[in-house]
Amino acid sequence: PISDQQTQIASKIDLNKADVSMLTGSFKGIGKKRAEAIVAYRESHHGIKSIEEFAEIKGFGQRFVDKNREKLKEVFTL
Repeated sequence: PISDQQTQIASKIDLNKADVSMLTGSFKGIGKKRAEAIVAYRESHHGIKSIEEFAEIKGFGQRFVDKNREKLKEVFTL
């Protein structure tokens, strides 16, 4: 049987590949507007290189990153 960890890795969402519909609802607080902001940021910055960059994306900010850092790392991959 596949361990939980492997399942988690397989189901992580790639921030540099996911489209708006995949990002919408992927994480608590990420709706359509924030998902669109992630895609727009990614396109204008040649990709997202770290979870910390959420702080730079319109609609998120440093507080969001500080509060959710570990959970974001569990849900997303780069």
